[in-house]
Amino acid sequence: MKIWRLTLFNLKKRKGTSVSLLLLIFIATLFLCIGLNIMTGARNIYKINHTALNEPDNCYICSQSMFRKEYYEFLKNNELTEKSECIRVIGMTEGEIPYDGGTIEIALMFQNYDEQGKFFSPVFTDLTEVSAEKAIYAPETLRQYGFASGDMLTIGYKGNQYKFQIAGFFQTTCFGIIHTGGLRFYLPQENYEGLKQEIGECYAMLASAESYKNSYELDMELKDYIRKNADSITKTEMVIWGNALECEGAYSYMGIIMAAILLGFSVIITIICLLVIRFRIHNTIETSMVQIGTLQALGFKAGEVISVYVLEYVLISTVGALAGISANYMVLPVFGKALEGIYGLSWKFFGHLEKDVCCLLFCILLSAVLSFFPPEGYIVMHRS
Repeated sequence: MKIWRLTLFNLKKRKGTSVSLLLLIFIATLFLCIGLNIMTGARNIYKINHTALNEPDNCYICSQSMFRKEYYEFLKNNELTEKSECIRVIGMTEGEIPYDGGTIEIALMFQNYDEQGKFFSPVFTDLTEVSAEKAIYAPETLRQYGFASGDMLTIGYKGNQYKFQIAGFFQTTCFGIIHTGGLRFYLPQENYEGLKQEIGECYAMLASAESYKNSYELDMELKDYIRKNADSITKTEMVIWGNALECEGAYSYMGIIMAAILLGFSVIITIICLLVIRFRIHNTIETSMVQIGTLQALGFKAGEVISVYVLEYVLISTVGALAGISANYMVLPVFGKALEGIYGLSWKFFGHLEKDVCCLLFCILLSAVLSFFPPEGYIVMHRS
């Protein structure tokens, strides 16, 4: 009890510096928790959505001149393939979407809204009634470029302009963001047939593997098979292609960058906290040598005197870290909403209690170790 009373007395006596140090620890812990949760959650979010939306791990959009039945048979019968399907779609190798005075040039894929196969279970949101002759359903990521339901969407291809009206949006992990090299859309039957008459159709070879690693290996094997069996080098070029491992990286990289920035701020603030603690300990002990001697004369052992200083900073760190962890639960959903706008996927953080506990223990242990050694040195010197 006497150690606790001395600790509380010191905290009250240095109330201003204690509050400022607590605030720094609060901010450092907050950034640390958010950064860790985003860093570790980025890939998990992709996997959760990928499974929920029934998306294929491997997708290859081939023009009619490039496609051969043997390619799909190789994909279908490969030992790494668990499920496969070959469907008809419309593809544009170099589609153009006007945006902010410029143009987004990217490969585009259009599927028939009224046809359902083995893959793709999209959830459509923000639906608006528009004419079936103009309707188009766009990936959620287009919202970040200022598009909304009911807006006109003009797509350029080979000198022609195709005008659509956005009837809604959908989430997807398959060509849903620009960083994957392509964008996927849905068209109602009537609109699809009209565009097909002008552009023609492509083949989409779809497959799922047991794991993302297998998906990547399957991708390499198929591409190698096509290279060896194509009639010419030009017939090895696809409209769009991708595998789950690479798409996961494309979807995750922005979250990882954001997490790295937050962790960087956390490290900087933590270093500041350590310097403040170290300076404050040295300064306090320099001005408290008489008090330390008095405590030892009253029967306090060296370990008990050290405990007073250690406990002081452990208490500050514990309160600051707990406050930062609590604030993390309120702030993290805000970052989740921001990432939803970037990726067009639902970002929900859950099950991160173990990370929060690690952050708390890290802060307590760091402050305890740092506050333990300087006082010991001074007390030993004082006793000598």
